[in-house]
Amino acid sequence: YLVVDDRRAARSDLDVKDVIAEEESDNGPELVRLLLDALPPSQSGEPVNLTAPLNKEEYKYLGVQATQLILNSENPIDTLVEISENFPLYATEIARKVEIQGDLQYEMAVNARRVPRSVTMGWLNGKAMDNINDLNAFSILNMLRAERPHMQALTSLGLDSAQALQVLTGEAVAESFNQGSMFDGIFDASDRQEGGEVIMWLNDIEKDERYSKWPKNIDQILMPIYPGSFHSIRINLWNIVLGVDLSNRESLIWIFKHVSNIIERKFPFRWGIAPLTDTPEAEKAARIFYYVQKHYGPKETMDFIRSLIAAQQEGDTIDFLVANAFFNNLGINVKPLLELELDSSVSHDYDVVVEGQEPHAIEKLENAKKWAERLDVKIPKNELGHVFLNGRHYPLDSNFLMSLQRDAGSQTSYIQNELQTGKLSSGPEVDWSTYFYDLPSTPKRRNRYLFPDPETSPLQVKRLDVLFRNAGYEYPYRDLLNPVETDPPTPLLVTLWIVGDLDAPETMDMAIGAIKALEKHKDFRLGFIHAPKILPMSDATSAPHHSALLQQLSGHFG
Repeated sequence: YLVVDDRRAARSDLDVKDVIAEEESDNGPELVRLLLDALPPSQSGEPVNLTAPLNKEEYKYLGVQATQLILNSENPIDTLVEISENFPLYATEIARKVEIQGDLQYEMAVNARRVPRSVTMGWLNGKAMDNINDLNAFSILNMLRAERPHMQALTSLGLDSAQALQVLTGEAVAESFNQGSMFDGIFDASDRQEGGEVIMWLNDIEKDERYSKWPKNIDQILMPIYPGSFHSIRINLWNIVLGVDLSNRESLIWIFKHVSNIIERKFPFRWGIAPLTDTPEAEKAARIFYYVQKHYGPKETMDFIRSLIAAQQEGDTIDFLVANAFFNNLGINVKPLLELELDSSVSHDYDVVVEGQEPHAIEKLENAKKWAERLDVKIPKNELGHVFLNGRHYPLDSNFLMSLQRDAGSQTSYIQNELQTGKLSSGPEVDWSTYFYDLPSTPKRRNRYLFPDPETSPLQVKRLDVLFRNAGYEYPYRDLLNPVETDPPTPLLVTLWIVGDLDAPETMDMAIGAIKALEKHKDFRLGFIHAPKILPMSDATSAPHHSALLQQLSGHFG
């Protein structure tokens, strides 16, 4: 390996002595050579053989050893450049003299779980950089410009640059970037809080005969499979709940077309239906399907759906006369064929079932309404309904199946990482059907305004300091309504802002509710911004304004 540096040979104004002198003055001692010479001798005391070629095992950790040497340097950037430019010169010595320290070994092991093999990734202030393979000086400048407002927002709160950087690169922020996208929008979509029996399950991975040959051990999820496929494990690992209006013919078509096909093809997804009952027709349909599912089972429920949509070729709502005919057919033909013994303590008359005169049916419908209210799902206009995949909410539309494949894969990767690192037990004590529901970060209730769907919601997230300054207010805003001090002091974790026409009754009701909450909870403070729809004239009325009262409580309004 012979290199002759002739880059300056074309310069006629320098002779050889000048070039040598200039190189010595510019470069000085080699950083890498100084680091290698400072390393302790081998434990055996024998000199290191630097002439024999590297073997396969020595190549295995050569990159990590070079990283360790760079970390040992007081000038890591210069050391990185020198190793990169002269790597063949130092490779043998690095492989046979540099010992990898425990801290670096641990960090490399953690990063290996975050970064797939053969993939290059980079982070800026803890955030993963996109298109890392196309990185150049201009793209780095664009990323730095995008990062600058975040630093400015933190320093405007009184933090210095070092503290702001520590916040951005802290473990909590990194954890939110690693898990936030997957855990955002996950809620407890089970019916446990409503006493059960709200969700009508169409299949059960753990009990149905069609899945009997599948392995039951969750460790099977660590086995490699083809990309885009799912592990066949006899565990209710992926639970999908449809919140739909069962009187809507288009919703029934979607269920039969997609759900029935997925179940028949033995994909490892557990499907359930929670009926929405916002209209009288939806209530009637819910009572019918609850009856069929309870007395005849999931298969006959799916056949009932197929019969309804096949007998009615048009219309938005199912024909209840057709439903009556197929309901009666269940008792006349299906019951003897399946040799079923129906519960004699309840009525099996269609009119009684549809009108909801059975006490048990009344209770079920009330629980279904509580479930829908808790998860804030209503019958949407011109839409099919709602879906929850292990608690994550989606609108029921043609795009859901693509989201299902993507997000089920993300949940699989998360479970694999938790099992590999030992954070998650593979024993029988874990109830996988409710695992994501029971995570500490999973809310029990959903509010469409607090937890909007990122793909469909018009909600925009803005920086508070920019909004205040653009509106002519100082920031940080000082005129806040604080709770009564406690002993010991309670840290203020949240600032709640109420922005609107404070003289309007609905806005004032919201403000009163917030003040009442402040009396009970001492961990937040209140801010009010008066934004009247019509600017009042000074002599327009003699009645006092609510906004003036709040002005006396917490400060002035612009």
